[in-house]
Amino acid sequence: SDLFIFFLLWGLTAFLWVREPLPPSFFAPGPYLPDYQYHPYSDAATFDLGSQFALIGQGINNGVYFDRALYTAFLVFLHKFAGQDYTQVVALQAAIYAVFPGILYFLGKAIYSRPFVVILAVLAILRGINGIAAITMIDLANQKQMLTDFPTAIFAAWFALMMVRWLKSPAKNYLYSIWAGGIVGLAIMLRTNTL
Repeated sequence: SDLFIFFLLWGLTAFLWVREPLPPSFFAPGPYLPDYQYHPYSDAATFDLGSQFALIGQGINNGVYFDRALYTAFLVFLHKFAGQDYTQVVALQAAIYAVFPGILYFLGKAIYSRPFVVILAVLAILRGINGIAAITMIDLANQKQMLTDFPTAIFAAWFALMMVRWLKSPAKNYLYSIWAGGIVGLAIMLRTNTL
């Protein structure tokens, strides 16, 4: 039943986050002529440009060192499936990031109880919707921007889940500590201040 609730939360969150319209923001101004589309700007443009090099066969960021290579590689994956339309790419990204309330569900259940975690997951869903809607008023990183802030939060929640499960019974659940170490390693490739 927990796995069913996890996938139900993921699906519901993906549906709500994807259908929330994308307003223009600092990191995605527009839509502008000639194609009436949004285009990444500032940090978002840096990440997207690094992925575009990989799409044309020149390697991530044209082979130049970049400390956030995991996110750039993720953008390559998104562009392969969603094309070059910014709204389609970030919609797919939001659908994948919708795993966040599900991870919070498992984390909260490991710490407290099911009613508590359902409330926590609903609050995370609403925070995501409000984060997208309020982007014109507040410079806030959300799941429909090409930034590393939101995936870092997902990795932090996943790490916390593995650590809680390990610390509940360290001798028996030692594999969770290995998972936690791997998650930290991936998170560092996403954003170095994860350390």
